[in-house]
Parts: sequence; C-alpha cells; structure tokens
Amino acid sequence: MQIASGSIGSSSRTADGRPTTHGGRPEGQLVPVHAKLIPKYPRGGAWTQAVIAGVFVGAGAFFGAESTKFYNQVGRIASRHLDDSDSRITRGRIYSISADCGFVVGVF
Repeated sequence: MQIASGSIGSSSRTADGRPTTHGGRPEGQLVPVHAKLIPKYPRGGAWTQAVIAGVFVGAGAFFGAESTKFYNQVGRIASRHLDDSDSRITRGRIYSISADCGFVVGVF
C-alpha cells in the first residue's frame, strides 16, 4: 500500500496549528507503508474451557433433575410414615448440593 505524503491544499499548518512536516520528502511523494496485522491467537484454551463449563452445567442439570425426582417421591409418601434413615432423603440432598456446585463451577 502506498500513501501520498503531501497535504491537501496549500496550508503548511494542521487544523490545530502545528506545522506540517514531510520528513525531508517532497510534498506529494508516495511512501510505501508496511502494516503488520495482529497475529491470530490460539483458541484451544477457550474451547477447552467452554467444553468443561458445558460438562459442569450439564452435570448440574442432571443432578438437579434427579434431586427433584427424589423430592417428589419423598413428598408422595410423606403423608405416611417416613423413616429418617431413608436413603432417598440423603441422596436427594447430596444431588441438590451437587447440582448447585455444578452450576457455580460451570458459570465461573
């Protein structure tokens, strides 16, 4: 790419009053300009983070659905005698906590 080094018109000052300089080149001479573009950065790390976040969010959704299933099962039989040592209560709590942790880790 080549750019003309001369100024437009006959004014020897810029709009803010500074004098124009041409670096010792005659006005209107073409000057070659070499532009170095920004290099393309690798995106492998970003894709890895996106996949890991998706896995954690998916695991959170799975554990949340399973926790809701246990909650509904326990709610249906709560009117009858429910033993405190029922494993569905403990598993539901663990799944609920796991779902919350999965969502938090997936978002951050």
